[in-house]
Amino acid sequence: MFAHAEDITTSGQRVSGITMGAISLSLRNIKTRDVPVAVTCTHPVGFMVLLDSELTGTGPVAIDRKAGFLYVSNVETKGFGDSRHIDEWVHPRAYGETAEGQGMPRLAIEETPVWKPSGKTSGIRAHGAIGNESNDDSPAIQRALDSGATEIRFEPGRYLMNTPVTIPSHVEHIDFSFCDLVAGIDLKQSKREGFVIAGEKSDRPLFVERLLTWERWSGEHCTFTHASQRTVCFKDIQTQTLQIYRNTVPGGKVFFDNVAVTTGVHPGTDMYGRCCASFKGQKVWARQFNPERGQPMVINDGGDLVITGYKSEGRGIIVHTTNGGRSEVLGGIMNVGRDGETAFVAEDSQLRISTASQNRHPGGFYRTAVRSINKGKTTTLEGADLPFRSGPKASTPQFVIPLYK
Repeated sequence: MFAHAEDITTSGQRVSGITMGAISLSLRNIKTRDVPVAVTCTHPVGFMVLLDSELTGTGPVAIDRKAGFLYVSNVETKGFGDSRHIDEWVHPRAYGETAEGQGMPRLAIEETPVWKPSGKTSGIRAHGAIGNESNDDSPAIQRALDSGATEIRFEPGRYLMNTPVTIPSHVEHIDFSFCDLVAGIDLKQSKREGFVIAGEKSDRPLFVERLLTWERWSGEHCTFTHASQRTVCFKDIQTQTLQIYRNTVPGGKVFFDNVAVTTGVHPGTDMYGRCCASFKGQKVWARQFNPERGQPMVINDGGDLVITGYKSEGRGIIVHTTNGGRSEVLGGIMNVGRDGETAFVAEDSQLRISTASQNRHPGGFYRTAVRSINKGKTTTLEGADLPFRSGPKASTPQFVIPLYK
C-alpha cells in the first residue's frame, strides 16, 4: 500500500536511482549520485511525495514522471539538463487556498533524537517481575523504574499490570524487547493508564521502543499518559484494542517512528468512540504511522503535527485538528473509509495534506476528503472533485489529494 523512507543515498544505478510503481511512496532526505535519472514514476496510480532531498546525476531530467501523481518540495537537482531548485511541484494541481501567499506553509521537520547509553541497565525480573500473565507485575516494574537505572529492559514474557506505573525523570530508555502486556481487571475498567511519563522539559529525552501487545492489553485505559514536557521518542511499537497515547501537560515534543495502534474492543472492530492518539499543545512528528479504528484516529488540539508516511484503517476521521492547531500529512494511504464520512477535519485550524486513498471493499471510501470550519463557515473538498485513483482491484472510487493547503 505505502512505503516511507529517509536518509538514503543511491549511487551508480544504470537506469534510475529510484523507480516507483503503483504504491504511495514518501521519501525524505534522499541523495542520488552518478545516475542517468534520479527518480522515475512509472505507474498511473503511483503517488510520490519527495521532500528535502538532493538529486545529482548526468541525464536530461532529474525526475521522469512517466505516469502517476507527484508532490515535490525543497529538492535540489544538480548535473541534469533541467537542474534547478524545486521549491514546490504538484501534479496535477493543488487545492484549497492556492493563491499567492495563502494556504498553510510547510512545517519544520525535526530529526528524531538518537539514544546513547549513559548509565546503568536493569531488567525488570531482577526486581521481582514474573511475566506469567497472571501475577500482578506492576509493583516490580515500578521498583525497576525507581532503581536508579537509566535503561530498563523487559525480558521476554507476558506481564500483567493492574495499576499504573510512573516513569521517573532519570529513566532514559525502556526496551520492551517485544514482550506482551496484560491488563488486570482494575486497570482494564479504569480510565487511567499503564505508564505515566514524568520529568521536566530540560531532562534528557525518553526513548520507548519494541513493544508488541495484543488483545489482552485492552480496556478503557490508555497505554501512555505524558504528564510532563519531556521529549519522548516512541519506536517500533504496536498495540491492539487500546489508545496508545495522550498528554495532560502541553508543550512537549513527541516522535513516533514505526508505531501502529488499533482501538477497537476486539481486533478488526470499530465504532467505540476511541481515539488512537491525542496530542494537546505539542509538537509531534510521526513517521511510518499506522492508526486504525479510531473515532477519530488522531486528535491535534492546538499543536503542530507532521505525519510523513502512514496507513489509516477504519471509517473514522483520520486527523481532527482543533483550537488553532496545524496538521501536515505527507504521503501515506487513507485505507477503507466509509461513504458519508470525512477523512480530515479542521476547526479554526490549518491543514496541509498530500496523500492518497485505497481500498478493495465495497463502500470503503471517504466521500469528503477535507472539511474545514473557520469562524463558523464550513468548506469541503469532496473526493469526487479530486483526481481519480483506480488500483488493480479497486471496487470503490478512490482519489489522490496532490496537495491541499
